[in-house]
Amino acid sequence: MGMERESKPWTPVRHWVLALAAAEGVGMTAAAAAARVTDSVVGAADGSGEVLFTIGLAVAGGVVEGVAVSVAMAGLLRSSFPRLPVGRWVAVTTLVAALGWAAGTVPAALSGDGSSQASPPLALILVGAAAIGVMMGAVLGGAQALVLHGVARHPFRWVSFSAMAWCPAMAVIFTGATLPDSDWADVSVIALGLGTGLIAGAVLGAVLGLCAPSLGGPSVPGRILLGLLSSPLYRIVPVRFAGLQVHGRRSGTWHRLVVMVAAGAEHDLIIGVGHPEQKQWWRNLIMPGRVRFTERGCWVDADASLLRPNDQGYEDAWAAYISSYPTAVGMACPVVRVRRTDAPSPTTLRDGDRRPAEG
Repeated sequence: MGMERESKPWTPVRHWVLALAAAEGVGMTAAAAAARVTDSVVGAADGSGEVLFTIGLAVAGGVVEGVAVSVAMAGLLRSSFPRLPVGRWVAVTTLVAALGWAAGTVPAALSGDGSSQASPPLALILVGAAAIGVMMGAVLGGAQALVLHGVARHPFRWVSFSAMAWCPAMAVIFTGATLPDSDWADVSVIALGLGTGLIAGAVLGAVLGLCAPSLGGPSVPGRILLGLLSSPLYRIVPVRFAGLQVHGRRSGTWHRLVVMVAAGAEHDLIIGVGHPEQKQWWRNLIMPGRVRFTERGCWVDADASLLRPNDQGYEDAWAAYISSYPTAVGMACPVVRVRRTDAPSPTTLRDGDRRPAEG
C-alpha cells in the first residue's frame, strides 16, 4: 500500500473549511452581483450585444471565483508541497472556472426570457447539479493534477478528490441559485450569494481537506485503515493488516504505510514485499534498522531486517508468509522480519490480537 510522509504536518481540515468557505463566499457574492446587474441592465438578452454582455459579466464573476478559490487552495497545498507553482495553479483554475461559467451562461443567454417556464422540481435540480459537479470537478481536477505532477507523489488522485468535492458543493450552489425571485431586493440576492458561497465552500473544503493528505501518502482507504488501527476500533480490522513506520535513509523522515503481516517464529512478524521493483519503502531496510508497528491500537518500537533468497533465515520466514497468503505472491520475494524490541511472549502474539495504531 501507499506510504505517507511524516516530515511536514498536513493542513488541518478546519483550515480547508474556513479558507474555501471564505473564497467561495467572495466568488458567489461576485457571481450574484453580476447576475443582478445583468437583470437590471439587460433583462432578457435581445440581440448579440446584450448576449455578449450577459456572458461577459458571468465570466467576470467566474474569474473572481476562480482566483479566490485557487489562491486559497494554493496556500493550503503549499504547506505540504512547497514547490507547487502557484502562478500556474491560479491560472489553470481560473481559466477552467471562467470557461465553466461561460458554458453555463450561454444557453440561458441565448434562450431569452425564461420566466414563463415552470422551474423543474428541486430534486431534479439537485441531481443535475451533482452530476455537473462531478463532471466539472473531474475536468478542473485533471487540469490541476497536471500542475501537481512532479510536485506530489500521487498527483492524479486529485481528479477524483475534486469530483467528489464539487458534487455536493455544486448541489448547494444550485439550491441557492433557485431561491431568489425577481422581486427580491438586490441586497437580499447578494446576501444569499454570500451565504450560499460560505456553505458550498465549507463543504468543498471539508472533502478536499480530508482527501488532500493522500496526494503524498496512503490512499484514502489506506488512511482510513490506519485511522482505525490507531483507535480503540482496531479490533474491527482483520488481523492480517498492520501499520508500519519506516525511517527514510535519504529523506531522514518517517513514512507510514499499511502492510499485510504473517506470524513468524516466536514473536516475529513477517511482511512480504510483493512486486518489489514497484515499491521503495523496503529499500530503507537493506541494513537492519529500527521501525515501529501497530499493536492493539498503539505504535510499538521494533527491529526490522530485510531477508532475500539465500539469506540465512529466509526460508523459514518465507514459509511462514506463504502459508498465510498462498496465492498472494507467485514467486519468492524479499521479506521483512519485524521483531518487537520489548517482545512479549509467543503465546501473547499467537492469540490473533496483533494490531496497528497511530503514533
